[in-house]
Amino acid sequence: MIKGLIHKTIKEIWENNISKDYHDNFLLREDSLKNAFYFHLRSSLSDLLMEQKLRIYTELNYRDINVPGSRADLAVAQLDDLNEIQEVIAVIEFKYKRSNVNERYYQEDVRKIVNLVKSSPHPIYDETYYYLAFLNETIYEPIRSEHLSYTTPSDRVVAAGRITELLGYQEDGVSTWYSIDH
Repeated sequence: MIKGLIHKTIKEIWENNISKDYHDNFLLREDSLKNAFYFHLRSSLSDLLMEQKLRIYTELNYRDINVPGSRADLAVAQLDDLNEIQEVIAVIEFKYKRSNVNERYYQEDVRKIVNLVKSSPHPIYDETYYYLAFLNETIYEPIRSEHLSYTTPSDRVVAAGRITELLGYQEDGVSTWYSIDH
């Protein structure tokens, strides 16, 4: 129930709040995107955060991964009675790029998430749900955007049931915002 509510809230924030923030020019780069998302998520889940000992952290280091830069951009975690992380409920990786950025740039986060799902480096990640929140200012033709996804079919098999792409981009001059559950 808690995970379902968090999942629904994350998708609604992307499609409603973040899209509005973008339209109203509140988002400049990736950090402002992450900060806006944090604000909306904390505001939306404020009661649940306290009732269920949930916390939202930015730049959370992945436990038991000794790779430089291996941090979650934003994570929702449940604490135990000692206020230690008992479980990471959700991880969101953000990318915000101006137009004409090579799509390989997005693949770094896709690879990181798929590898985390495969390896589950620590038990607190065994049930983590991952989100790829990608805002791309490239203007796509309608036929191209129907198939816009940064994950490959093999990524979707490996991460089945544990990954959602949150996508925002321009389509014929109109902002398009949606999510794809894999």
